Amino acid sequence: VATCYDLRFPELFRALLEMGAECFLITSGWPYPRLEHWKLFNRARAVENLCFLISCNSCGEQGDVRYCGHSMAIDPWGETVASLDDQEGVLTADLDLTRVAEIRNEFPALQDRVLTKIPTR
Repeated sequence: VATCYDLRFPELFRALLEMGAECFLITSGWPYPRLEHWKLFNRARAVENLCFLISCNSCGEQGDVRYCGHSMAIDPWGETVASLDDQEGVLTADLDLTRVAEIRNEFPALQDRVLTKIPTR
């Protein structure tokens, strides 16, 4: 489980992956001016970790803030399994978690990671 701003930090999701995560759940209050960031980060975190990602975002307005909605379920390939627009709704999706292991075996990119220490100044 993570929150909206966490999507900007891939290190958190990699740490969750290392702990055995196969699905991420994001709760959010993401505002409209950055709708394309929302869509991009949801897909990116799923793809780079070969995990499912389910996100629930606020919609409507609260004070001066307009939320963009677009809750979604993304599969480990980055494909949208289910999504909503910017209106209230209920998102349902059937996720087969066995697909995570199948996809990771089919495309073992996570095994090719090289952890290197980057020199600091």
